[in-house]
Amino acid sequence: MLEALKEEIRLLESGVAVCKTRKLPLHLKVEEDPILRPLALKLAALLFDKLRQQSHIATIQATLSRCLLDQPYYPLYTRICLTKDWNERRKTLQAMREAKLRSAYDFVMSRAHLTDPLKTHYSENRFENEQGDLCCVRFDTIQFPGVASLQQVFDALSFFMINMEIIISEHLGHVMLRDDYDTIEDEAFHSRFVSTNKRGIAVEGNAISFRHMFDKSEGNFGGEPCGVFIVDCIDKDELHPYNSSERVRRDSSGGIVLTASRRRSEQTAHGSDEGELVVTMRRAIFMKVRRPKFQLSDLVLEELYDEMMEWAAVMLKSIRCIVYTPKGPSQVGPDVSPTHALVKPDKKRKLSHAQRKVKLEEEIRVLESGVAVLKTRGLSPQLILQKDPVLRPVAVQYSALLYSMQTHQLHVAKMQSALSCCLSDQEHYPLYSHIKLTKDSTERRAALLAMRDQKIHNALQFVMGLGNNSDHFKKLSENQFENDDGDLCCVRFESIQFPGVQSLQQVYDALSFYKNNMEIIISEQLGHITIRDDYDGVEEEAFHARIVSTNEDGITTEGNVVSFREFFEDGYNGQPCAVLVADSVDEDQRYPYLSKNRVRKDLSTAVVLTESKSVAGDSDVVVTMHRAAFYKIRQPEFPITFCEFENLRDATTQWSETMLKTMRGILYARDSLCESLKE
Repeated sequence: MLEALKEEIRLLESGVAVCKTRKLPLHLKVEEDPILRPLALKLAALLFDKLRQQSHIATIQATLSRCLLDQPYYPLYTRICLTKDWNERRKTLQAMREAKLRSAYDFVMSRAHLTDPLKTHYSENRFENEQGDLCCVRFDTIQFPGVASLQQVFDALSFFMINMEIIISEHLGHVMLRDDYDTIEDEAFHSRFVSTNKRGIAVEGNAISFRHMFDKSEGNFGGEPCGVFIVDCIDKDELHPYNSSERVRRDSSGGIVLTASRRRSEQTAHGSDEGELVVTMRRAIFMKVRRPKFQLSDLVLEELYDEMMEWAAVMLKSIRCIVYTPKGPSQVGPDVSPTHALVKPDKKRKLSHAQRKVKLEEEIRVLESGVAVLKTRGLSPQLILQKDPVLRPVAVQYSALLYSMQTHQLHVAKMQSALSCCLSDQEHYPLYSHIKLTKDSTERRAALLAMRDQKIHNALQFVMGLGNNSDHFKKLSENQFENDDGDLCCVRFESIQFPGVQSLQQVYDALSFYKNNMEIIISEQLGHITIRDDYDGVEEEAFHARIVSTNEDGITTEGNVVSFREFFEDGYNGQPCAVLVADSVDEDQRYPYLSKNRVRKDLSTAVVLTESKSVAGDSDVVVTMHRAAFYKIRQPEFPITFCEFENLRDATTQWSETMLKTMRGILYARDSLCESLKE
């Protein structure tokens, strides 16, 4: 009885406080309310601990990305050299087949060992190596529910591999040709391709591939049926050398593992039905676009880099089109200036007696190896190594080093898998804060202004804190996953350079132009009918907008976003910088979400622009855009088809890419015009 009276007194005191503070801003109302004040303090402490934990996870993720940058080779890579002799070429490919399939299965399953096979997951890291090549490491887990069998998806993937040049040409508009194709008893496949994009830039690749469907009897592959695909690039081909003076070389190493499982729905949970068949595709890809040996503008290079992973998306769309079409596959329709610096040759010195002895011993070893080669010309590569006295110890040492490196890379892959689980367990991103807007216009604006400084401060600290653990000039990291509610989530961090611009202010203005005209640009670039329902600017300090966009499937997404921007003269380490931050509104009493008819899209993003001088040592200005983003596509509350849902997933980051293209179009309008005139 006494406890009930105390509770009633607390409620009455809270009611009195509400009446007294009705006209006050939200944060002052909390200070005056005797019940809300201690709850708010406890909530703030919990939120601080959670944000600190999320920042630690983000820091670990940035550090782990550095491990990828330091790897000289991808775990699925093997150095492959092919001679001109056809028999030797085929023997080389057949000799490595089993080991390549085995390594592909082991690595892909290690990378995925902590991820749920029935939930979609995607991660991608891009970086520039010391040679200036752009590298991309990607891993994804994709489901094909309701298919007829594992064999059906295996056949669909094989169909894409066999007809890749036709499908790529149709989907991307690139003119792609397969110059040479060699099949060895349906066990090994060797092909060369040349693809020319819309700007006329030719890209070439030379790769081998193996595939096999394993049954239950082959216990080394999980003891269950699975399909394994492996692709690797050719390092040196004496019969077909790379034409690097005219084409951009693209190398790839990848592995795909297909497995099948049953997913029981709520309707069949208590019945005899085994549930829906789901085929899971786990895919690991390493792609390298070599720095061109001929001159290309920065704009063309950036476009070339943006296109590097489009083939992976086309593969996925092609497989879906085949397995979900009743009639089957018949329905599928910077500049590198060649400067010749004057380098003085080293003066040749007379060799000492000891040096001459070492040189002669090396010549003897080479001659002995040549004799061994002549004796073993008709043998397989394994027997050649056993007979050659020079190559044998070197091969043993190389194998030990390779094994050690691959073991290290498998550990890194397992750490990535564990980190992916940490990301999927996060309910909110560190840039997120709960935002609730009332109907009253004065209260709405006061709430936005009250959070402005804190949001900008948090954005600057978080984004640049991530950047301190990585090279600003060489990084992109992206992870996509499904949470427990079935929402599609994407965590993305990237650093993008704009070399040769006039100033930091110019890039800031280009970004502001996109933000102010976003609905028009999205409609033009993506073909999505995008409307800004409401726009409210509070003295150029806070911005509130509602965006409604309808895609080509007729599915409408809606977002309710507040944003803030600030240009600092000495904001980061005493240097000028610009900050833009955006966050979704959780509850808007004036404009509630229409979840029965629209798909809700939430975001928490931050952009920090910094300025530096060109690495080349000239006076050119380089502005770097550091961007951190969290996107969430809520599970629709109305029925849509599987393919429509997957299209929503694929479009998660399209707006970010459109923003980047728009900014480049503004900043490099002159270069873009020159390239268009050349075409």
